[in-house]
Amino acid sequence: MKDNYFKQNGKFYYGWVNVLLAFLLMTFSYVSFLSLTTVFVIPVTTDLDISRSEFLLYSTILSISGIIALAVIGDRMAKGNIKRYMSAALALAGIAFLGFSQATEAWHFYMWSAAMGVSFVMTTVMPISVVLNLWFGGKIKGRAMGAAFTGSGFGGVMMIPIVNYIVTAFGWRIGYMVVAGIFLLLLLPLVAIFLKKFPEQKGFVRMGQKDDEKDFNSAGGMTLKEAWKNPMLYLILLSIIIFVFCSTGILMNSTAFYIDTGFSPANAALFASFTVGALIIGKLSMGWISDKFGAKAGAISACLIFSGAFLSLALLPINPWIFIPFVILCYGIGGGGITVNPPLMTNRLFGEKDYGKIISVLTMGNNIGGAFGGTVAAWIFDVSGSYRAFWIIAATAMIVAAAARIAAFRIKKKYE
Repeated sequence: MKDNYFKQNGKFYYGWVNVLLAFLLMTFSYVSFLSLTTVFVIPVTTDLDISRSEFLLYSTILSISGIIALAVIGDRMAKGNIKRYMSAALALAGIAFLGFSQATEAWHFYMWSAAMGVSFVMTTVMPISVVLNLWFGGKIKGRAMGAAFTGSGFGGVMMIPIVNYIVTAFGWRIGYMVVAGIFLLLLLPLVAIFLKKFPEQKGFVRMGQKDDEKDFNSAGGMTLKEAWKNPMLYLILLSIIIFVFCSTGILMNSTAFYIDTGFSPANAALFASFTVGALIIGKLSMGWISDKFGAKAGAISACLIFSGAFLSLALLPINPWIFIPFVILCYGIGGGGITVNPPLMTNRLFGEKDYGKIISVLTMGNNIGGAFGGTVAAWIFDVSGSYRAFWIIAATAMIVAAAARIAAFRIKKKYE
């Protein structure tokens, strides 16, 4: 008989409400912090007469701030009242985007981006991974997380053209005000009312538990202290840093790159939204692959396919209309692994004993990569007048990331 993962004891399983909340957080919060940046690059730098790399330096500060926040409160958040932390972070994000809307110099963005970094790590991948891991076991976890993380693709398709229209019609300051309103008037109330950390709060038990999975109170696996002594952690951390470094390079520069290639601003924003929107398919695919063939298959295939996106970007100026579909397809499928793979790799390689602490460390890898990808790509453009060198570097780096993941899983096999 086929498992029914939507009902438990005759009632709709509340874990899927958390999946929907996570989807909305990825749609609006994750996309606002990362994907929407591409819409503001040219309007802000033109209006304030600053270079692209000077403007995008704020993304580096945002990411470093997030790393510090994870180090200081990541474990406390994972173990404590996660709803309270997330609500405070959403309010802080709304205030910070309002601050962006009033900026008149580059350092104003830098100041507010420090607050954004704290908000970013407390409202996206890390808390979502922790909550969904508590609600879903190994039989369904990949698909649940894949469905939640598709929000970043859906948000890209929806928000990039809408915000681009607002920025074009009313100015970039109004654009930032609209984003602030989304955090304060939509996301904050939803999380405060509906988020539930534990299944027991709604009278359920964890869904889709595998036979070899244990109760969290007696969970097997490594402690964080043990993981720090194991090369698997460093290999996976390296692969995540590379992955996000490459991803933010295109996320924050895609619209500008497409305009430089010859597309109109409207078409450039449209293709940027398609690129991010393809993540809807990619994240569902990565969740299914990981559930069906294992976390290893999903983790490695994501790196290799993502490499193809950057190779296509390097070739795009030759014939934009031929290579743009390859960019969108490879970015969508491969990029789906950015958020889907790390929680599943954490569970497979390190177990559940210190899941919250280890996923916090790996989320720091997201921020380390995100701290430099967009800025380095913009700096290469400022120096050379082209993004091509960055695309080639990124394509090569993703092969290195795949090799690191292969090595990590081989080490795990020896332990088994």
